[in-house]
Amino acid sequence: MTFGMLMSGPVTFPLPQLRQTAPFLAKLWLSLPHRLRLGVYYVYRRFWRRRSTKANFGPRAFNLGLGLYLKCSLMMRSAEPHAMWLVQQHTNVTSPKLLDYIVHHTPYGDYSYILMTAIPGEMLCDVADTLTTEEVNDIGISLRRQIEEFRSIPNPYSTEICSAAGGETYAPHFCDAVEIPAMQNMAAFHQWIRKMARRYWPQMQPKLEPTFAKFDNTKPVFSHGDIADHNIMIHKGKFSGLIDWETAGWMPVYWEYTCSLETQWRSSAVFMRIIGLALPDKYPEEKDGISHTGMILMGIPPKV
Repeated sequence: MTFGMLMSGPVTFPLPQLRQTAPFLAKLWLSLPHRLRLGVYYVYRRFWRRRSTKANFGPRAFNLGLGLYLKCSLMMRSAEPHAMWLVQQHTNVTSPKLLDYIVHHTPYGDYSYILMTAIPGEMLCDVADTLTTEEVNDIGISLRRQIEEFRSIPNPYSTEICSAAGGETYAPHFCDAVEIPAMQNMAAFHQWIRKMARRYWPQMQPKLEPTFAKFDNTKPVFSHGDIADHNIMIHKGKFSGLIDWETAGWMPVYWEYTCSLETQWRSSAVFMRIIGLALPDKYPEEKDGISHTGMILMGIPPKV
């Protein structure tokens, strides 16, 4: 992106309500013109790129110091900042606090910038081997309380199944190639799953229909969608927060379990113990049917 491009193209501020709830210093920052803030973020991103020898085409988070991170990308999904906003408005869940979110609309796509607070500590995957049994159990129970709290976040949109931004839901643990459309209700979501599995319906019907019959008339709950060991932060042996909310939205109650267990093949025994405590309600049959549907969408026939 050139300086000329930086100065052209609209710059939007999708969550203006941040101005009412931001801390004092953040309010001062948000009072500056959108394009001026964009310019500062752009300069910092360029500064990093000149010092990096690695290509990175996904969202990139920069540590600004003073407990702040800047995340920017051409590929960023709006669900992430909207989820952070909803979490901080409706819960006491420990997650990064959203301070700014602007989008620069360019001929090459929408480039998004998120300014947020840092979560202290390190990722669970980096410290799992250092935790005691008691610490592992406490982390699992703390995470369970967090999940129970954010599940009750109200849905402000007209569709019951949707992302935190009200649109399609990114679900890499279901199928990385297809985003789940926003849908009117749970029954509509299950009908969509039927359609996705139709090529192998004789094999898939006994796996899926019991789930549909059980949950068709239930309400979705707010879900993180990617509770993995790289998104759980640990500080001094204690749970300190959840990060990376781009997969968040209102999904079936079995969704969190399904997505979290999809990472078990590459997760540590410590993570499996923590997730077992954090999600006491198990949905193995539901996970089996939904996971096989995702495999079908990736061109992999279901196992009989």
